[in-house]
Amino acid sequence: MTSIVHIFYSIFSFFLLFSLFTSASPIFPPHSSPKEYFEVTAPPPATAQSPSCTLHLPQQDFANTTGAPPSTILYAPPDDCSGPWSSVVLDLAVSCNGTQRQRIAGIWLAGVEILRSSTVQATKAGASWKVQKDVTKYSSLLSLSNVSLTLMLENTINDFLTGVLHVNVSLLYYNGDDEPDFVAISDGVDDTIVSERSRKVSSKSSIVKYQFFYEDPADLIIPIADDDGANGFWFKIQNQSNSHAKGIQIPRNTYRAVLEIYASAHEDDEFWYTNPPTCYYKINNLKSKRGNGSFREIFTTIDDLYVGSVSPFPVLYTGAINPLLWSPAVGIGAFDLPTYDLELTPFLAQLLDGDAHFFRIGVTDSIPFWLVNANLHLWLDPSSDVVEAGTVLYRVPDLYVQRDYQYRKLNSVFKEASGRQIEFSGFVSSSKGNSTTQVTYQFQFQNVIEFQKKGRLLDAELFVKSRTDVRVLPPRVALLDLKSQATIVRKYPLHLRAMITPGSAFDSYSSKSEVTHEFEEKVEVELEQENYQSTVFNSQDCRGSLKSRGDEKQGSLYGTSHVRQSLRVRDRDRCYSQTLSVDDGEIDKNEVVDLCASPRVESI
Repeated sequence: MTSIVHIFYSIFSFFLLFSLFTSASPIFPPHSSPKEYFEVTAPPPATAQSPSCTLHLPQQDFANTTGAPPSTILYAPPDDCSGPWSSVVLDLAVSCNGTQRQRIAGIWLAGVEILRSSTVQATKAGASWKVQKDVTKYSSLLSLSNVSLTLMLENTINDFLTGVLHVNVSLLYYNGDDEPDFVAISDGVDDTIVSERSRKVSSKSSIVKYQFFYEDPADLIIPIADDDGANGFWFKIQNQSNSHAKGIQIPRNTYRAVLEIYASAHEDDEFWYTNPPTCYYKINNLKSKRGNGSFREIFTTIDDLYVGSVSPFPVLYTGAINPLLWSPAVGIGAFDLPTYDLELTPFLAQLLDGDAHFFRIGVTDSIPFWLVNANLHLWLDPSSDVVEAGTVLYRVPDLYVQRDYQYRKLNSVFKEASGRQIEFSGFVSSSKGNSTTQVTYQFQFQNVIEFQKKGRLLDAELFVKSRTDVRVLPPRVALLDLKSQATIVRKYPLHLRAMITPGSAFDSYSSKSEVTHEFEEKVEVELEQENYQSTVFNSQDCRGSLKSRGDEKQGSLYGTSHVRQSLRVRDRDRCYSQTLSVDDGEIDKNEVVDLCASPRVESI
């Protein structure tokens, strides 16, 4: 009996249960036709009008592609649509004709990642979905011809996993000259309640200004990635010591630099925010590898000098926890994983000497594995061969970490808290004038993991808040002469509660789970005496149950799910609100309403 109990606990902790679940086929009452999945997100503003031109790239099919090199095709903008464009939107359409697991996918243009996405947990009837992303900030690359567009999607086909993934990529170009169309919002669901309001987008989209870091697309974008590309251009991080670096020689007339980071967690670190310390498994004689605590931070160095870090958003893929929760609406960010920006302009003094410098990316306390790479966006002075730059301030206190571990054998509580505040500033002298860029970044991380009922019940609560302030001023001038400033605040609250109970048959289980997941962002920007504000609030409240049946290789899962989701997006062009209600995989309510009746911008 003792050995059976130990086997059961070893399977459960820590969420090796999820690996068991994702190898089976999650089912509601069977569908005879492919199911359409979607992510609740506001459409890019430009899509409210007709594109000036569209490029449809050849379809790419992914069958047995695990371990194979990525698919590569040549890209060039349409001959009659060479730009410049006010906006460019990437359109990704995927279909799957059979049972398949979740997969991670990446798209690179000339080695620069422009989208990271994941696939759905498809059933025998198949599935389809679509992703649209504003990629205007990559315009300098999109204007090039005969460059490689690379798609990486490792897939496996066998007797059980039969789904081939068919991928279609299109690019929609907008020149902003045509009068925008009036478009009624609809999602094609028969019983959906939709406000028949019309959306009008200004002839020049302001979505780039709201991002601040890319108010004008960069002149040059250099990938910080694996040059080999045989397994995709991302770096694979196995542990904290397994950071990766690339030597870059940047043009000496660079007057601004921003690093854009792509990252995703997998395998033993997919649920890092629920990982107890490794000694929990040793004390209880468990074999799980999901340890090393719950704190993770993606950090960057230049020539071993720390230049910034970010706290990752906990993306839940479609096989996570209870796959039935993510059908047909997937988790926040699952189709378009968030990216993270670091303002590196204060470090130009070290970079403009004409030598190569090593940009390194790593993940604090990571275990196998993370996929990371970055894009270095550079703005160049067209009137100068060399820009003068200098460092004003570099203040990086030690990372604050507090841990409170209460071991009670299988019933244990683990609390971790961390935070830091860093400040950088540096001046740049170019033909555009003299300015000093001040950057302040602060974040706080709090996480509590509690195991109850002899380890069968997990309760985990995560809270992350980050704030970035960027100010650009003329040197030695009062604040009233401020050129530009931005404040970006993000919050990531997540609460997960899951309980597993062994079934009467060997290797059968039942579980109940509750997930509350949120992404909140507020951006305030002042550029050229104009003020911009945007807010995003996206919240999912999910509850469900699962039971396994059948053998361990081709078993299936059946159960219930109840999902309530609310999205609110406000900026100058959009007042978008969507409320979704799903029960047992069927949409009860999908309502889009007009928030513009109220001018109030919400705070977070």
